[in-house]
Amino acid sequence: MAGTMPPRLQAYWLGEGLARWAVAPTPYRALVAALLDEDVPANQVHGAAARLHRKHFGKWLGKHDGVRGDYSSFG
Repeated sequence: MAGTMPPRLQAYWLGEGLARWAVAPTPYRALVAALLDEDVPANQVHGAAARLHRKHFGKWLGKHDGVRGDYSSFG
């Protein structure tokens, strides 16, 4: 099925490989870089990183527990 990650890769990135990205100041960016270092195809990196990020942190990128930021200073 398209859009699924092989179970062994998911197990690695959410297990042993977690230390390579989840503790970074910007975990998503660290994960993208790590996936690119492992030759994950560039057209699949961001989707894979987003799914792994959600599985580990329990929410999609940019979601802050349903609270919207204050953007009033942007005009």
